[in-house]
Amino acid sequence: MTEYLQMTQKEIDRWKILQGYIDKKIKTQKEAAKIIDVWERHFRRILKNYQQYGEKWLIHQWRGTISNRRLAEKKQKKIETICLEPQYYDFWPTLMTEKLEEIHNIKISVETVRRIMWKIGIRQIKERKNYKQYIKRLRRANQWAMIQFDGSYHKRFEERNGWEVDCLLLAVDDATSKIMYAKFDDNEWKKAVFVFRKEYIRKYWAPREIYLDKFSTYKSNYNKATYEPDTPTEFWKSCAKVWIKLISAHSPQAKWRVEVKNKTLQDRLIKEMRLLGINDVKSANKYLEEEFVPLFNEKFWKEANWSLDLHRELTQEENNQLDWIFSLHSNRVIANDYTISYKSEYYQLYKGKIWFYPKLRVEIEEQFNWIMRILFRGNEVKHEKLKYKPVSLRIVSEIDTKESEAKRKQKEKRDKERYDNSKKMQKRYNYFKMQLQEEGLVWSDLHKEASRRTASCTV
Repeated sequence: MTEYLQMTQKEIDRWKILQGYIDKKIKTQKEAAKIIDVWERHFRRILKNYQQYGEKWLIHQWRGTISNRRLAEKKQKKIETICLEPQYYDFWPTLMTEKLEEIHNIKISVETVRRIMWKIGIRQIKERKNYKQYIKRLRRANQWAMIQFDGSYHKRFEERNGWEVDCLLLAVDDATSKIMYAKFDDNEWKKAVFVFRKEYIRKYWAPREIYLDKFSTYKSNYNKATYEPDTPTEFWKSCAKVWIKLISAHSPQAKWRVEVKNKTLQDRLIKEMRLLGINDVKSANKYLEEEFVPLFNEKFWKEANWSLDLHRELTQEENNQLDWIFSLHSNRVIANDYTISYKSEYYQLYKGKIWFYPKLRVEIEEQFNWIMRILFRGNEVKHEKLKYKPVSLRIVSEIDTKESEAKRKQKEKRDKERYDNSKKMQKRYNYFKMQLQEEGLVWSDLHKEASRRTASCTV
């Protein structure tokens, strides 16, 4: 029976050279050794073994045997059982490898875990997609020179929190990829973002620049709105007061560091909280600050080119006014009676040491705990909340005009009635006077008798 040998191309080439030297087709050992790229002494060793043992000696002796580094069958079965447990149903190979070492004391390579997960059918090998290529922006040289900020909506508590979608606010340093601050909140609207930024500044001071998207909280999205003084948002005005520059990204790929962090946290953070049984926002925020973020940064951070800290320390005045800086700002015009209206309420302003006039503007600052103050050119104005809607001078003038018009009409009516009555009385008086003259009454008694008859007459 013919025996077939499975040889590689390198082994076939060696067999041809050795056989050619034996058949005298290659003259010298030096020439043959040069062809197969070995030393002449090693060629003589190969030739001797080939002549003694034949073609089998050219094949690697461990081919077809079980590797000494092969994973034990018992250990592989244990890993397969762990991977099939319910709490690991959506773990990817990298995180699964970490949990095997951390929880189950099994140290193994990521690729071995990937192969096992593919073998048992819980992961599939997918082809890479052809994505649009973007030019990669270089990192900032100094730490805290730029902070990338974004909000990510996801069901991180899964069914344990009633399938509610939460928002993770995330600030990532551009130079080191460190998570500087992270916090769960309901949304990415004004209150959540303002409180987040205020807590960040109190912890790390103010960064030079913040790189974020064009969400309406950060940028005016009207057709002609730009980052000009006449169209700022509330967040823009607050950051400008502490000398923070805002940069708007034109695409998600531009701020890819924070986007990648959000994608990673949507995978890792969900599973970590599932294993620890964290079901509410308060516990999740505590876990983020005390445990997850420090360990995550220790594993994935990169060293900056320069070690200079570019955070700007706030002055004592700025630090005291931080709650008012990150609050809602509005402008109102002072009415003629020194009142203003704000959110369907009316406030009476008092001058005191601050002198102002009607038609001028005052600034209203309102914190998110409903505390507010009124400023005129940077000075706080004393004010009082009115229980009723004040009547303006225009309305008072209109009321006075209507009342005077009504009084004038009443007077004209009374004067007309008096004139008509006097004409009637004069007509009667003349009638009785003529009668008395015909009767031959003396002139001295004529007027008296005619007046009496006129007053007593009802016709």
